Amino acid sequence: MKLQVVLNPASARGRTVRQWPALAARLSQLAGPFVLSQTTGPGQATELTRKAIYDGADWILAVGGDGTLNEVLNGFFEGEQLINPAATLSVLMSGTGGDFRRSLDLSPTPKQALSQIIEKNTRRLDVGRVRLTGHQGEPVLRHFLNIASFGLGGAVSNRLNGSVLAARLGGKSAFFLATLEVLSHFQPQGLSLRLEGPAGELRLQTRVRQVSVANGRYQGGGMHMAPRAQLDDGLFDIVMLEDHGLAHSVTSFGKVYQGRHLEDPLIRYLQATRVIAEPLDGAELLLEVDGETPGKLPASFEILPGILNFR
Repeated sequence: MKLQVVLNPASARGRTVRQWPALAARLSQLAGPFVLSQTTGPGQATELTRKAIYDGADWILAVGGDGTLNEVLNGFFEGEQLINPAATLSVLMSGTGGDFRRSLDLSPTPKQALSQIIEKNTRRLDVGRVRLTGHQGEPVLRHFLNIASFGLGGAVSNRLNGSVLAARLGGKSAFFLATLEVLSHFQPQGLSLRLEGPAGELRLQTRVRQVSVANGRYQGGGMHMAPRAQLDDGLFDIVMLEDHGLAHSVTSFGKVYQGRHLEDPLIRYLQATRVIAEPLDGAELLLEVDGETPGKLPASFEILPGILNFR
């Protein structure tokens, strides 16, 4: 296979690029020769990946955080179409959250994770597709592997992206503190939802603090948001925290890290293949997609079953 590495040197506050020479030597031992591309700014990983695939690369290794992985994934697509359906994606996680790594049970130690990547077989994963509204009202199309969410998730990601808090603390601590801060003043928002799935169609109007549309299991630097989610079952897991008061929200938040919140009868858990979400009463609900904040509702989500080769 023709291997291309797309590396974000800014991930993990520069630690990734400092570790790269040793990792590159190990990768050469395990996988043979490869081509390296480094990003210089937001969005570039998508363009580097797309160009590499058009130039014949059929195995892309993303090196960085969840945002880097999301950009690389979107480089596999031209619009709605995979550029090369036979191309394979791998990821070496090194970033602020590292949430997708947890769903894969990959080692947090990069050298060990490299060995796991080479040793494991290629599998077919589902991909989420979301059509959303950009910050200026323009239509936006994005793909995601892990979790998209709106409400608290969008507000927290918007608070953290580019913040001093994330740069200094990183990972779980930054997400935890930012969530507490946002939760203290976030007002539940009116929402119209339509879900299509194995049980048929469900329509509801409610007030929410948080809705996660999950392919993977973790978000927000280790929150076990969707503990029943599978990356290859052809379904989204929908986890909804509705308006049952601030005290209930704080209690639920404490349970999320252990994945115990689904035991709460006031937490709504559903599965779907398609989700349409629209704000009510002029509410603005920001949307985060794998930790990035490309826009807001209204949005529609669909699962693309087993579309991606992943190693």
